[in-house]
Amino acid sequence: MMCSMTTTENRERLARYVYRRRVELGLSVNQAAQIAGVSKGTWQGLEKARRETGEHKYAGIERALKWKPGSILAVLKEGGVPQPVNGGAPEPERPRPGDIDAAIAAIEQVEGAPEWWKAVIRQQLEGLKRERERRVG
Repeated sequence: MMCSMTTTENRERLARYVYRRRVELGLSVNQAAQIAGVSKGTWQGLEKARRETGEHKYAGIERALKWKPGSILAVLKEGGVPQPVNGGAPEPERPRPGDIDAAIAAIEQVEGAPEWWKAVIRQQLEGLKRERERRVG
């Protein structure tokens, strides 16, 4: 589908979609940016249509907003509408590197993963935690 809207108009449409979806998912700007793997400034620029966002960032933004891959390009290039993925719940906050307790909690939230897999990962993480505690003191 070709669209006669200008790039600026499509960026403004995308900004409105991004803002609405973030609010709908109950995410702060900081949370959404962290999940997407972009800076807070990049996210704010996206929501205000102040600047173009690099295509290499689209996958992370779509993941944060629970949109199907290609949704951003559909809005920008075709004047389309973003498509949510099934479930649409926000992704849990990612643990900071080295935060083993948060990583264990995140494993428990993985939907559709077999329980045996969760148990193996949990055991490995708990082993790392014990080893770290042994080294520290």
